[in-house]
Amino acid sequence: MRSIVRSIYEHSLEFPDKTAVIAADMTVSYKTLWTYISGMAALLKNNGIERGDRVIVEADHTVEYLV
Repeated sequence: MRSIVRSIYEHSLEFPDKTAVIAADMTVSYKTLWTYISGMAALLKNNGIERGDRVIVEADHTVEYLV
């Protein structure tokens, strides 16, 4: 079984321009979504967050929440 993150990554390679998310007035392709996810992962890592740490997020109907 593969993770959602892995699926998004694979779709970003296979279907980069295909719409991945439509939230409010924003449409995001798989390539862009993966870029956002990679950037957030780097930001968390640079701020000392490590694998296994817990991070609290506020649920909202936005692309930023999905990232």
